[in-house]
Amino acid sequence: MLEKERNKIPSYEQILVDELQDFNRLEVSLIDLLSDRSPILIVGDDDQALYDFKKASAEHIRERHGADYPDYASFTLPYCSRCTRVIVEATNDILNAAARQGFLKGRIFKKYIYFDHPDKDMECEANPKLLYKQLFSNRFPGISTNRLQKLQSN
Repeated sequence: MLEKERNKIPSYEQILVDELQDFNRLEVSLIDLLSDRSPILIVGDDDQALYDFKKASAEHIRERHGADYPDYASFTLPYCSRCTRVIVEATNDILNAAARQGFLKGRIFKKYIYFDHPDKDMECEANPKLLYKQLFSNRFPGISTNRLQKLQSN
């Protein structure tokens, strides 16, 4: 209806859209219509798209981050205040390695910087390394052999 009757598009002082990466094309088209009459602030992270089941896509935020949408100014928030230094550094290592290997095409490049915090620094000093170990590789996770045998016999 709003596409046909643009005079019915409401006007607001400001519209804030959070988690744009979780919006699908229909939802984004409504935001685009609203932007004809109101200023829009979009927030999101293309690394956190979760809702494939509803056809949500990180492409919507990637498009608006690029040159194809000059009406949008892009800003990044590089500081991570939730994670310890070792987690932030490991994340950067993984992302850089993936990019070097040709993965992450189309991803918005972002820098992740540790936000200094004394409590997190103490946690890092106590746990300076991340260890990776695959467990239960030859087992069905979460179900014991005895349980599987009982399920098979029923």
